[in-house]
Amino acid sequence: ATPVELALSNMIRHDIGEFLERQLSETELKIIRLRFGLEENVQRETVEIARALGLEISVALEMEREALRKLRISFEDDYIGAYLDDDH
Repeated sequence: ATPVELALSNMIRHDIGEFLERQLSETELKIIRLRFGLEENVQRETVEIARALGLEISVALEMEREALRKLRISFEDDYIGAYLDDDH
């Protein structure tokens, strides 16, 4: 990747991180980061996430669903939408 591509990638990662922090509770944020590999580039299964956070599997799954619902609702209203093309 070129220096410009790396810089853009870092900016996007930073902006997405800030977006997530504004929208989610601390636990929801941890769940989403683990589930989608946002920190270690390794996606985790719900069972692994529940175990790592000391939660029941059903609780971790419900929190993941709620976090994703929050993100869907707020995504288009936030500046992160600027990264999408005009057709979205």
